[in-house]
Amino acid sequence: MLDVIEGTNEDALLLDIPLHDLAGSILGLLVFAILGAKGPRKLPIYSGAIYFDDLDPENKPRGVAGV
Repeated sequence: MLDVIEGTNEDALLLDIPLHDLAGSILGLLVFAILGAKGPRKLPIYSGAIYFDDLDPENKPRGVAGV
């Protein structure tokens, strides 16, 4: 069951996203607006990238450090 205020119950959990999408189509609203979004929120970000050069042992450098 889909309730605009409460969302879906556990029996319909797999249908949660499509039902919200359908409700948005019917109401002419984007899903984030139905869910109460009031505008953008700023979040801190960081880079979790690991570069292959970072994995080289210091005693046997490769790449630019090896040259």
